[in-house]
Amino acid sequence: MDGNATVNCLIAPSGGWNMHLLKDIFNAEDVDSILRIPMGLGRSEDDIMWHYKENGMFTVKSGYWIGRCLVESSSSSNPRLLKSWWNSFWKTKIMLKVKIFVWKTCNDWIPTKVNIAHRGVQTNGLCEACKASNETTLHSLWECRKLKHIHEEWLYGIIPLRGNYSTFFNLVWDVSCLVNKEHMELFYVMVWKIWFCRNSRNSTLHGCQMHKRQNVVCWSKDFIADFRNIENGKKDGFVRTKMYDCNWKPPDEGAYKANCDAVVENSGNQIGLGMVIMDSAVEVLASCSQILEANLSTKMAKLVAIHKCLQFCINCGLVPYAIETDDASLVKWITVKEKWNSYGGTILYDISNLNSTLKGLTFCHVRKRHNKAAHELAKYALGISKDVYWMEDFSGCISKDIEADMPG
Repeated sequence: MDGNATVNCLIAPSGGWNMHLLKDIFNAEDVDSILRIPMGLGRSEDDIMWHYKENGMFTVKSGYWIGRCLVESSSSSNPRLLKSWWNSFWKTKIMLKVKIFVWKTCNDWIPTKVNIAHRGVQTNGLCEACKASNETTLHSLWECRKLKHIHEEWLYGIIPLRGNYSTFFNLVWDVSCLVNKEHMELFYVMVWKIWFCRNSRNSTLHGCQMHKRQNVVCWSKDFIADFRNIENGKKDGFVRTKMYDCNWKPPDEGAYKANCDAVVENSGNQIGLGMVIMDSAVEVLASCSQILEANLSTKMAKLVAIHKCLQFCINCGLVPYAIETDDASLVKWITVKEKWNSYGGTILYDISNLNSTLKGLTFCHVRKRHNKAAHELAKYALGISKDVYWMEDFSGCISKDIEADMPG
């Protein structure tokens, strides 16, 4: 390449990365890192980001927090601090069986191959998932390369860990110093789920599809939410249930509504995007499936889907009154201008600029069941080699979803 070449030279006409050039110029690790960079329209200015905070903004509190963590992360052998940590751990509001499991892992009491070998059981000690390292507690719940995508999904927007841990408890200690209570609870449930998956008879990996990063993280979030609902119900003397209708709600007469979604490929190097625009009669005015070369978290992929959907609507001349996604946090990011200095700031900036040219457009959250058509189009995109667009038509993969949304 020309010595004066810029990043623009690495971008394909479609707006994504030029994979052929990337692979020719960079090594595999660098390509993987580049694919994690969300692609905007390139109209935002460079800015400084404080990556130790989710919204990218530095605060004195976060600076003090990091300084304290640096001191405490090397003090996990201090008896006073250990006692305080364990007292805090047992007060964590998660299911007791999860806490007991984490307690066992911190003491290295779970039956990994290395541990049972120490007790005289004949075993090769090798991890059945990666076949590359011995199955220790730390390896089976964190270091195994088959868990890489799960870590990326959970750690997106959270400060990076230092790595090179000698025991699983050292890792847990570090994590507890660096993340908030909600992320810590999610971490505990995730490692519990990972262990269950590794030892499930019906697992596809010796890991019940752990290679699908959304499975473990999303399942763990739902598990915590269900547990909280039950606990709240017990306090009131009953178990609360919520009833929702299952159908997509059409817009008012004469208006349009767009739905979008993203699906991340198992390997993490491609993202499928799905978008569909419908009117009040549930007639599909336009739809598309787009394939994107990128290695993003599910949340970031869904943000890209919103961005691409907005562009798609403008290009079709069908400006909707609402764009719907099944991720509530993204709607908050856009509407209250959160995270603009964060990793996804360029995408948020582009969405805001495009939206400023329109009138009355809102971004709304819907449940996954109400976003099935867009989701199926995103899944379909992972099986194609180039983008597919339909005007006043749609792929057969969403026929049932469209019919289900029909009134009556």
